[in-house]
Amino acid sequence: MAFNITFYNCNAENERVDKIDFLSNAISKNIELKRPTDIMHPIILVSFNPLKDGLNYCKISTFNNRYYYIDDVKWVNGVWSLSLTCDVLMSYKGSIKKQNAIICKQEKDGDYTNKMYNDGTFISEEAIKIKYIDFPNKLTTRDGTSGMPSTVWLVTVV
Repeated sequence: MAFNITFYNCNAENERVDKIDFLSNAISKNIELKRPTDIMHPIILVSFNPLKDGLNYCKISTFNNRYYYIDDVKWVNGVWSLSLTCDVLMSYKGSIKKQNAIICKQEKDGDYTNKMYNDGTFISEEAIKIKYIDFPNKLTTRDGTSGMPSTVWLVTVV
């Protein structure tokens, strides 16, 4: 079974759904599939080393337009054996983007953290601030005598 594979250099994060803007150096090759393979983790034999050209990603139209990471490249009996893993986010990006969802957990920390969404585990600020203030004059009771205890606590919560 012969089909076409398009190889790319992909510099997007694995967690990104749509990687189209991060694909470059597209090279199309015709491939002959000599034996059955798994559609989610195919092993493809090719006559060139894609890593040499910085290619680390591919699309196989015959496999329902799925995109794949090139996980491993080995020289086997005069050909290059590519172990691929399906990128389900990119392969199903159309369906994923059409979904309406409520985010109930935010896992990624760093540049992509949405600080406007608090899932209950994100601590935006936690600080205990204690400030001691000496009163310039002694505290007195309402009748003007200084019958107050020696320690007075004034607590304010913001």
